[in-house]
Amino acid sequence: MMASKSFLLALSTKLQEIADNTADMETESELNELIDKINESI
Repeated sequence: MMASKSFLLALSTKLQEIADNTADMETESELNELIDKINESI
């Protein structure tokens, strides 16, 4: 089952918010990679 475009957009937005507010650079980097993959699939 494919996730809806609106769900993926909301997920990407929330993950970006988390990445922007994390103090751990490694976590931020990993989240940004995941965000990029989500955005590519939209």
